[in-house]
Amino acid sequence: RLGAITENGKGIVIYGNNGATWSSVPNNLSEKVKEIKGKISSITMTYSGYYCITYDRNAWFGIVPENMKAKLNQFNNNREEIRSISISENGSFAIVTDEHFIASNTSDHSNMKKAYELYGSIKDVCVTNKGICVVCQNGIYYSNIPSNLEEKLKNLDYHPDHVTYTDSGTFLITTESGRYSYHM
Repeated sequence: RLGAITENGKGIVIYGNNGATWSSVPNNLSEKVKEIKGKISSITMTYSGYYCITYDRNAWFGIVPENMKAKLNQFNNNREEIRSISISENGSFAIVTDEHFIASNTSDHSNMKKAYELYGSIKDVCVTNKGICVVCQNGIYYSNIPSNLEEKLKNLDYHPDHVTYTDSGTFLITTESGRYSYHM
């Protein structure tokens, strides 16, 4: 259970092996989702045209900033499991593998490091122009997220596996088992 949303209504939700739904996504992205279905481990997209899917442990597909492309190819060549990817509207990005976590923005990287120190291994990350949300094994760390998302995260009765959101307050919170919360 994964999803990606943008500020202006583009979005995609993947239902494990059971398919996907989308709105205003590039044709080659929707075709790739149909092709690889349940093998997808992470997905991200921006209104400005970036998108990326990771699948089959360490493969990736998309249009990403050049410095992110280099890192994804490095992780792919090293056979690292790419667990989570995120790209903000301004082109900043974050990647989590089974061995590393990186961010192109030093503030985002510092926040990921804090999250790791506080809550253990990082499972998922979402970066935006303003903030970051990091889902870890034992908790959730965030900085500068919309107040409605912060309130929702504080009141969840389950631990999410994935959180994606926009700076305007749209969000999708999901678990691998199918639980979800959203504000669209």
